[in-house]
Amino acid sequence: MLIRNEHLEFKPALLPSIAALALIALFIGLGNWQLGRATEKRNLMTERDARSQAAPMELMLPLDEPEKWRYYKVKVSGTYDIEHQLLLDNQVYQGQAGYRVLTPLKNSSQGLAVLVDRGWVPLGASRMQRPDISLAQSRVRLSGTLYAPYGESYSLGSIDEGEYGWPRLIQFIDFELLSQRLGYPLAGVIVRLDADQANGFVRDWPLTEFTADRHIAYAAQWFAMALAVLILYILVNTKRVQKNE
Repeated sequence: MLIRNEHLEFKPALLPSIAALALIALFIGLGNWQLGRATEKRNLMTERDARSQAAPMELMLPLDEPEKWRYYKVKVSGTYDIEHQLLLDNQVYQGQAGYRVLTPLKNSSQGLAVLVDRGWVPLGASRMQRPDISLAQSRVRLSGTLYAPYGESYSLGSIDEGEYGWPRLIQFIDFELLSQRLGYPLAGVIVRLDADQANGFVRDWPLTEFTADRHIAYAAQWFAMALAVLILYILVNTKRVQKNE
């Protein structure tokens, strides 16, 4: 029996075949995408390692296209704005919830401030109890690594969820919005404070959430699913042919 259309004819047996081929193509495509992501992560690691070996340079603001300077070692002088510090929420380290401490560093000669990531601190006994991130001195010369966030920040809520006090709890990093909160312009980069520098906390920044090996593992899973669909398709159709005979 045929299912007729004004222009085409389809046999019912063809429909499972089309669905199986579509699934196989989809799974293979997803596997190839994961392999591409693995290559990107390897390139990121190579880029980071190469730039981290270069001699530190003096940070001169503003930076043209901040993402081009990601992972470069820098030295910078300025004055910490110790009265207006930021706590980046929802930061997990070794399974424990906490914050990233972001302290603005002003440099009057360059007209811009830059956020210094002083590291991770654990959550207190409650969210109402803020960690002690006070500084004994404000005028500093420090060294660190430049970091520019990947892509645009996304959140369903406000950047600071109605917070008014200081240190200010924030949900994500948006340099334009933070400039408005602080009352002065911020450069579009963050200086991650070196581990040997004073006034820091836990400084262990992963390159990325997933390593290249994780993406390769995902790719293998997608390819395995494609193979499973192919084998199942062959078995079903082999039984169908044998039954018809």
